[in-house]
Amino acid sequence: MLIGIALVTQMVSVPVFIISRDTYTTSGWTAVKDFTFTVAEFVPIYSELAFFLVVVVCCVALFINIFRFPKLRPSQNVGSFASKPSATTNTGYYLFLLILVLSLIAPLNLWMFNNGISLTGVDPPRLPFRLSGILHYLTSLVVPVVLAVIYAKTSRSYVPAIFLMIYAFVLGATQVSKGTLLLVMLPILYCAVVDRKYLLLSISAIFTLVAVQLVSLLRNVVYVVIAGKSGADSVDGLMLTLDKMVSAGFDNFSIANTFSLIVDRIEGAQHIILASKFNADAIGGVAAAFQWFNFNPWNVFDADNYHIELIGITLPEGFVSGGGGLLSKALLVTQSEPLYIAAFAINVAAYVLIGEWIARSVSLKYAVPTYYYIVGGLYILFFYVGSGSKVFFGILSVLILIVLLPKMSARSFCRKKKLDQCSVVPASKS
Repeated sequence: MLIGIALVTQMVSVPVFIISRDTYTTSGWTAVKDFTFTVAEFVPIYSELAFFLVVVVCCVALFINIFRFPKLRPSQNVGSFASKPSATTNTGYYLFLLILVLSLIAPLNLWMFNNGISLTGVDPPRLPFRLSGILHYLTSLVVPVVLAVIYAKTSRSYVPAIFLMIYAFVLGATQVSKGTLLLVMLPILYCAVVDRKYLLLSISAIFTLVAVQLVSLLRNVVYVVIAGKSGADSVDGLMLTLDKMVSAGFDNFSIANTFSLIVDRIEGAQHIILASKFNADAIGGVAAAFQWFNFNPWNVFDADNYHIELIGITLPEGFVSGGGGLLSKALLVTQSEPLYIAAFAINVAAYVLIGEWIARSVSLKYAVPTYYYIVGGLYILFFYVGSGSKVFFGILSVLILIVLLPKMSARSFCRKKKLDQCSVVPASKS
């Protein structure tokens, strides 16, 4: 999964990056510094990345044989990694549950948008009991996972898919976030592939491309900069904000650009080029950069120094140039030094092995082959784009907890209850 993400993103990103080379500048959001798009510049950068990926694969292959990982069942191959809901499944009940959850959570998303809560890059209002943070993680992480589980139990046909697609856009628009939109769309795309519903797959894929582009255009209407600090103009509500976006026009709307928007959200070629030219001294040196990669709070560096070194300018408070995904970090953290790259690859391999252990353990524990791919995919995706973040470690903690806790299900609960009843022996009469 990790190697697949790296290869697919670059197969899309590099050609688009080269085609649109005239749009890039030496500094700013479109910075590439002194990069001139020649083959001689690409080769050493991507050779170092190839070396990084080879070391990762070799380390994982070595240690997965040294340590005794849970053995997957022979049936857990790529051709049998998902199953459709059985005919006995009460899909109507789960469709009702899906609609109920959406009808309860959508008004909350709209209220949060009106009050500037959970908008990407904008400081939320201070609410008691840390409600701003709780609501953000609830709506951007917990709810999408719950919806994915419920959707998987439905018929996975057009009706539940349409409801979920509409909510995906509502969530992405109210948080001005492409990531949350994609997170809600993933179960639809995933199930359409494994169910071989190619028409639904085509419709949902086109919807995803259009919705991502609209959310990107919405940022031009929502975001404002006041006294050098990012803010949001969302008090009028989502519908009026969408009307403003329509009035502003769709001159920049392009389905072709959406592919690069989605890929860049994970790993863009521009980020890799900038990372290859980054001096780690701006964030405290290579050792401090390794600490930041493993856990961000271990190295709280000056944002202005970071941005000046990365893209040549400072940004208003609240705006951040993320610096890319795992490939970019392999160059940014190590200053493109082969010895440091090898050490970084070993570090990454350790995280991959943890994810492999978790995915295998959950799949075997609940005897559901699909869980291996769902858990593994979720883990790798968040690690790839958010290694070291509190969000990633929150997900890691929950997954480890699932592995360590006793298996809980309705069937096991009923069996335990019956055993407890049988163990009660009535006292004999004297």
